[in-house]
Amino acid sequence: MAALEIPVFISKEEIEGVVSRIGSEIYKNLQDNRAKEVNFVTILEGARPFSRDLRAKVTELCGQRFPINNYDIKISSYQGTQSEKLALEKDIEVDITGRDLIVVEDIVDTGKTMNYLINHLFMKRNARSMCICSLLNKPSRREKDIPIVYLGKNIPDEFVIGYGLDKDGEFRGLDYIGIWKE
Repeated sequence: MAALEIPVFISKEEIEGVVSRIGSEIYKNLQDNRAKEVNFVTILEGARPFSRDLRAKVTELCGQRFPINNYDIKISSYQGTQSEKLALEKDIEVDITGRDLIVVEDIVDTGKTMNYLINHLFMKRNARSMCICSLLNKPSRREKDIPIVYLGKNIPDEFVIGYGLDKDGEFRGLDYIGIWKE
């Protein structure tokens, strides 16, 4: 059986450049705001590689100036005969009351997941502030207005895989982002 060829859409080197740029932006904002800690919230599973690399970059820039925390959260969407329903599968395990959060996402598509998270983290968990950091953004599919503070790249309405993004649980381990074609 021949190996499946996934065309490169965003190369490993371009991803590294995006991570470096966003890491530098976060570091600058932390300095400007005289932050005492950094609280990343990684949306599992897709954002894991991006968040890991971004935290490494921020750690490299910050050194030991303040703690850099990471909290994982997992949201699932279920398709049925009705519209998409979001469910919280794994919540942050510590008290985040009064904390400033950087929510790290792989891709913002319709905006429904981010809208759900904004409501959850503010209304139920009492975070002080929250900004969204997304590797990719599909503005053409947006249904909810979502402010993305740290954005890697806007992309067209293509199904992308790799670097955490998957197709039925596969292809997350690619070190680049490709376009899935049936």
